[in-house]
Amino acid sequence: MQPARTVVLQGTIALISSVASLWAATQWAASMLDHQPALGPPLVDLGVLKLYAPWRLAPSREAR
Repeated sequence: MQPARTVVLQGTIALISSVASLWAATQWAASMLDHQPALGPPLVDLGVLKLYAPWRLAPSREAR
């Protein structure tokens, strides 16, 4: 494999794994907080399954 292609592949894998880890941590934190209304509305609400966007876990300045 060419060196530049290897670097791009490794960078892509690192980016995808970082985003997936952040998203999983967000879902875990939301479930530990029992999906409280202070978290705001979930990005996706499928009844039992509520998916929050990672950038929305921290409360905004208006909520403080």
